[in-house]
Amino acid sequence: MKTDIVIGNGESLKRTPLPKLRHDTFGCNRIHLLPFSPTYYVRVEPPQWDGTSQSFYDECRIHIANGEKCIFPDGDWQTILGDHPNIEWIKTCHHFKYPHTSPKFPRAWHLPYICDANTVITMMQIAVLKGYERIVLVGCDLEGGHFDLTDTGVVETERLTRLHETAKRDCPIPIYNATLGGRLNVYERIDIADL
Repeated sequence: MKTDIVIGNGESLKRTPLPKLRHDTFGCNRIHLLPFSPTYYVRVEPPQWDGTSQSFYDECRIHIANGEKCIFPDGDWQTILGDHPNIEWIKTCHHFKYPHTSPKFPRAWHLPYICDANTVITMMQIAVLKGYERIVLVGCDLEGGHFDLTDTGVVETERLTRLHETAKRDCPIPIYNATLGGRLNVYERIDIADL
């Protein structure tokens, strides 16, 4: 079965045996700080999200230089990062800015147009479009902080739970959770040792 492992940025990644994973992987944000290179590196939130656009684009350039398959939104990013053979440009919506209480918050997947409401959700949708038959989540804690302490983004548990409930309902392939601990209980849990 063609399995895709979607890697979040939860604290549990500090004890997750990423180098032992035997399937294709999608990683995001500061994953380059771990001793691991994903099959795909995805970044979709706006550059200002982590403080400065310079550090944001520098991080993207690290993954480009590593030869990873990078997936970024088209538009301004192409002008700034340039065209490289290992970059795939995608069209996304702009749901990242809406809280779950907003009427503009996504209530359904709208494939093939990829939703950028959350990078993990984006990676899951890309996996579906790439023909994977199963998605397994790791590092999707839904609580606490991130594996990198310099990532001071807030974990919006209720907003993320809503997005995952929608994913479970709308995703045409099975989704499992192999995260070590955490509070994401929307999906059936499986043992990471099986991966």
